[in-house]
Amino acid sequence: MNNDTLILSQTLHGYSDGHTLLASSVELPAEARRIMLNLSDMSSGNMERGFEEYITGYPLKEANLYAIAKTWYAPEMPRPGCVWTHSILVNFSDLPRIANTGLLLSLFVRPNLNNFDGYRSPVLVTEEITRADEYNVPIGLIKEQLIKTLIKQLYSLPGLPLVLTSPNSFNFDSLFLMLWRQQWPRLRRNFSFCTGAVAPRSLYSQPLDLQVIPFNLDTTNNQNLKATNIKVTQEFEYNDEKWVQLAFEDLSSPSVQLKRFLNYFGSDVEIKRTAFQTLLRSFTFFKDDRPRLTDGINFLAEQFPSSKDGVNLKTALLSGESNIHSTVALPYYDESTIVYQLAITENYKSFNYTKLNFFDRFLRCFEDLNESTIEVLKQIIRQSPNPLGEEAITSLAGVVSGSALHSIWKDRQLATVFIGLNPKLTFNKDFWLANTNNQQEIINQLHRAGIDDIGWKTICSILIDIDSKIDPKILSDKILGLENIILDKINESNTPLIGNNWIKFIKNNSSAILGWIKDNHNLSPRTIDILIDILDPNATPVIKNGIYPWLSYLSLLSPAQLTSLKIDVHVFCLSLAFNINSEETQPIFSLLFEKVYFALATDSIDYHLWRNLEVHTKPLSWLKDWDKCKKLINALVDYFIKNGMSIKRMVADIHNGELKEKILTQYKKRK
Repeated sequence: MNNDTLILSQTLHGYSDGHTLLASSVELPAEARRIMLNLSDMSSGNMERGFEEYITGYPLKEANLYAIAKTWYAPEMPRPGCVWTHSILVNFSDLPRIANTGLLLSLFVRPNLNNFDGYRSPVLVTEEITRADEYNVPIGLIKEQLIKTLIKQLYSLPGLPLVLTSPNSFNFDSLFLMLWRQQWPRLRRNFSFCTGAVAPRSLYSQPLDLQVIPFNLDTTNNQNLKATNIKVTQEFEYNDEKWVQLAFEDLSSPSVQLKRFLNYFGSDVEIKRTAFQTLLRSFTFFKDDRPRLTDGINFLAEQFPSSKDGVNLKTALLSGESNIHSTVALPYYDESTIVYQLAITENYKSFNYTKLNFFDRFLRCFEDLNESTIEVLKQIIRQSPNPLGEEAITSLAGVVSGSALHSIWKDRQLATVFIGLNPKLTFNKDFWLANTNNQQEIINQLHRAGIDDIGWKTICSILIDIDSKIDPKILSDKILGLENIILDKINESNTPLIGNNWIKFIKNNSSAILGWIKDNHNLSPRTIDILIDILDPNATPVIKNGIYPWLSYLSLLSPAQLTSLKIDVHVFCLSLAFNINSEETQPIFSLLFEKVYFALATDSIDYHLWRNLEVHTKPLSWLKDWDKCKKLINALVDYFIKNGMSIKRMVADIHNGELKEKILTQYKKRK
């Protein structure tokens, strides 16, 4: 079989003990069969003179088919009101190939009563079906202005069906099919029409988009059918709109260029009839007016306000690829003009900048950051870049070298405007590394720019990462919770060592440290080391802050990690536990006491650390007061007795038998 041959399924409906399916070349889903049974029958019990033959077109979405049906009144049947309906079924995927409406109409065959076999096999159609035929307006029968009015009304009101009242249906078959053919495939497969509805017809509980009804069927006051009504005999105003004239002329002289434009750009616009008008307006605007790019962008934003609509057309116009423009009647614009306009247009929300690959293109345009390109950047800034233009400038600053970045800041006007217009430019580590000598000046400029809290926190985080020597006090009046930011950075495992200027700053703000600890229970070893060096475990604020954050940290450690933990941490936590009269401290003593005890026994704890513990012990006699280990055991026992806690539970976690015995002995003595 020739590859150009098109295979079309067909069905025949008619009377056999009621209106029914008489023959078919294809098995259809139940819902599709139900729809066809309804639309292949007369819409009213009585046939109207002049409506004995008509065409109906509608989608069968369940079967991915489009039905084009020819209906004939069948007076030869024994029951009044019977009809024959021959339906041609076109796969949705084949709709773009259907162009010759005359050939399509010739496929319909009125059956006879004796033989339906011809309808049980598919129809084979030659490639001629793909060649568009021309529509000849029947002079005196269908007025030119009627057709233009029909076109305008059909594609201007998206939600309303269009109803033509006419004395007959004789002259509308070719016209309606050509209107349907004129549409792109996606619109075609959602469009429905009937050239002879004796009563208004519906599909999926909605009226058909376009239908002809008899004069005597007035729908104007029909509350169930809200429609736009046109009487074929009325006087029509002259319509000179370019898109209407284009559509009309395309019926009689099909334009390959227009067809290509509609097929290419209709695939992703909204599935509404108004999209036809929008695309024809776009075609005439770009083909005939050849507008400046700024006008073209504004036009597309007006016609397609959503960034999700008209994406193919927007992308083709703004792609910068010259090979596609002549194919689809679009003007060509050079790359630098496109990038410039996209960076400054106020209609940026109407465009998909990711689809347009805007940011990569912007960087390519300015990858050579020299005197001339800096001047272009200044022009963009003077025009007030949109948020995406600002983002592109920020991205540019993120990839330029230190020397190139310095060249920007040599221009004081440009530097001030960059910061004022786009403070996010400073959210970049390389930027601050390239400006180590004037960081304080930049901070003051950012302050005037009105940067928000999130921005300040980002900058502060960068300054910590690069070990900036700036005095944190300069930032403290601009950043709420600066101490928290510093502590967060300390607590991050991937943060390098924190500079002394930052540590010194938080040392003077112990209340902020304690508040941060209360909200952050997942403390890193480095954080713990720094905190115990800053905080006093015997200070009232530290005691009030509780034992839980420290216990939470210790409980996550393995036995090996606990053993290798610095003795300073053991002493700090044990000292803090002595200050808190609660059974919550039990695990602290179980985990830490033994190591601290033997560190004292081996004289491995310096006097500074011992002082934190000694305040919780009672002095011994002058000759025995040197025995820190005994003093510590006594303090432990007294603490457990005072708080009514079980010493046995704690001793069970002691590994050294001799130490266990000493603790229990003292417990019995002192209790």
